[in-house]
Amino acid sequence: MEKEKIVMVFGVFDGLHDGHKAFLTEARAHGERLVVVVASCTNVGKTKGYCPLNQSTVRMETIQKFMPEAIVLKGDQEDGSWTALSEFNPEIIVTGYDQSALREALEALHFPSIKQIITAQPHRGNELHSSILRQKM
Repeated sequence: MEKEKIVMVFGVFDGLHDGHKAFLTEARAHGERLVVVVASCTNVGKTKGYCPLNQSTVRMETIQKFMPEAIVLKGDQEDGSWTALSEFNPEIIVTGYDQSALREALEALHFPSIKQIITAQPHRGNELHSSILRQKM
């Protein structure tokens, strides 16, 4: 029996908007199982300089409602731990069009199960990027 192809994505997903939904849908199309790793407030604070508006549990529940078949979990508190990679051994990672630092970090890992890192297409990125929407609030 062939092992199901696991696809993994990482993100904040604060206020799940159409851009996030397009990203998750595109990622899901690359395999049989999607694992969504939701960034902790601690790591978001370190990388972006602010905490998300919504707690990680709320962000996770919102994703789970949108995509019930996905495995949704909270990311590591410690940056660079990559626990989800070791737990799920994904073959494919899909990064957002704006996640070049994440892509570079994953490429530098040379994690054995990862066969491909794909950059998702932007979905109205000049309108639906979370930082743009956050400024409008």
